[in-house]
Amino acid sequence: MSEHLIGIVEDVVDNGVGKGSHIVVNGLKLGAYDPTETGFSEVAVGNTVALNWKPDKTGKYKNVSGKVRVMPEGTPLTSAPVEAESAPATKGGKSGYRKNGEAGGFPIHADAYERALDRRNALTCATQLAVTMELTDADKIIELARKFEAYTTGDERAEAEAMLAFAGNEE
Repeated sequence: MSEHLIGIVEDVVDNGVGKGSHIVVNGLKLGAYDPTETGFSEVAVGNTVALNWKPDKTGKYKNVSGKVRVMPEGTPLTSAPVEAESAPATKGGKSGYRKNGEAGGFPIHADAYERALDRRNALTCATQLAVTMELTDADKIIELARKFEAYTTGDERAEAEAMLAFAGNEE
C-alpha cells in the first residue's frame, strides 16, 4: 500500500537513471526506479507536488509510486488531488484505532507513524499560511498547525463523535 504526500519540493536529483535519482519533499527523501516515468524532470525546487510513495521490501528506501504531479501555485497542502490506494478495513479491536504499522484505520492513532508525517505537513502548511498573513508568533503558528493536524488525522471528527455519544448518555 502506498502513502499519499502533498508538500514542497526541497531538492531534485535527476540523473536520468533510477539509481541515485531522488526528490526531497517536506524533508522526506524519495527515490525512483525510473525518474522519467515519475516525472522528476518536470519538478523544480519550491514546487508544490502531490505524489504517492511506498517503502521498498526492506523498508530502508522510500520510492515514488506513479507520477509526481506539480500542483498549481497556491494549492493548499491539506488537499488530496492524487488518488491514494484505499486502505483495508480496521482489524479487530474496539477502539477504531489501528496498531502502529497496521494497515487501515481512521482516526490515526497517536503512536502511528503517519502521525509524524501529518504533523510535518500541518506545520509546513501553517508556516506558509503564517508567512502570507505576516504572522510571527510561534505559539500561534503551532496552534494553527495543531488545528490542521486534528482535521487531517481525524481527531476533530473523533472528538465530535465522543461528545455526541456523551450527550446521548446524559439523558
